[in-house]
Amino acid sequence: MYARDDQTGTCAPLLPVSKRWVTVVMESCVTRKCHAQFGERDRETRLSRERKVRSVPTPPSPLLANVYLHEMDLHWQERYNSMSTRQRERRRKEGKGNVQLVRYADDFLVLTNGPKAEAEALKEEFGDFLQHLELTLSPEKTVITHVNDGFDFLGFHIQRRPKLSEPERKVLYVTPTEKSVERYKEKIRDLLAEPNINVVNKLQAVNRVIRGWARYYQYVQSSWVRQKLDHWTYEAFWKWLHRKKHGGYVGKKELYDKYLTQRNCKGQKTLGYGQVFLARMNDIAFKQYYSPKGGIPNPYLTDDVDLTIAEENPIAQETWNGTSAQNKYAIARQDLLVRLGPTCQMCKQTFLPERLQAHHIQSQKEGGKHGTSNLRLLCHDCHTTTENYGTSRKI
Repeated sequence: MYARDDQTGTCAPLLPVSKRWVTVVMESCVTRKCHAQFGERDRETRLSRERKVRSVPTPPSPLLANVYLHEMDLHWQERYNSMSTRQRERRRKEGKGNVQLVRYADDFLVLTNGPKAEAEALKEEFGDFLQHLELTLSPEKTVITHVNDGFDFLGFHIQRRPKLSEPERKVLYVTPTEKSVERYKEKIRDLLAEPNINVVNKLQAVNRVIRGWARYYQYVQSSWVRQKLDHWTYEAFWKWLHRKKHGGYVGKKELYDKYLTQRNCKGQKTLGYGQVFLARMNDIAFKQYYSPKGGIPNPYLTDDVDLTIAEENPIAQETWNGTSAQNKYAIARQDLLVRLGPTCQMCKQTFLPERLQAHHIQSQKEGGKHGTSNLRLLCHDCHTTTENYGTSRKI
């Protein structure tokens, strides 16, 4: 099992579960007292009657969780992970199981190939240890389960079950959880709740969610789920186009001609406008993850690594829903491509759409707007010969 960061695109292994694991202890989401120590109470709001406090997570919380729970990692290392191969084999002959710990911030798994009684003892042991750190396990999210029954962790469902092509053989399947699928649909519904937004902006906003979800599950068995979500998203966006006001009544045929006759880079018919198409999850191919020999090196302990901190844009608190006005230039450029085709209006030659630039006839410094009446499609060579090339203000 692997977790993927939607912002950086990196992927790291989380759960190297093999066939031998029999009993799984899932211990997750420590209680409110623990979260308060991890800094998740940067803002408090009190309800008037019950006087309850509601938490708001803060960015440093996972880092502080890693620092604070490092003591638990050391406890596991000293008691279970420092054993030699011979010691592990001896435990198995004695009917005892070996123990693995998988932790991601304050969510963690304790896995053992011993009997259920040993799993229950491990739950009590780690619970007692956390009490020394003044932390408490969340009762509703701490469960003991068998890997054959399956469990959820960080949006992934892990379960060992018969292989479809070989029913007599059991294999481990890692798939998206049902809650994750529902959260994706809810996010798309929220984005498509407002109909009066430009199609290009809305396509780009929805595509961000589609690609982010697909890349998170790129390394697990998710092709069938992604195929169903592709169909669901297509239908949801088509219904949004029906609700959208197009400056008057527009029938199905007009909508079909304008948005459903588009072709993507593979020549497939899809929803789109100009050169902006509705993304498909199945276009992001499944990848087999291979852990490098010797494990993943720590980048901060490598001599030849460049540790220069690059400038980064802050992560938005909410998903962009397409209402921003900053994309007017891109929208007008797509309108010109649809109306005139990928042809330079000066030299009359045909180019790939991405090689054409929208030139402002009246520069922005002089008050020129991003409308189609003030833009011309030009190739780079023709664009550089214009009088006000390179004088536009930064937007």
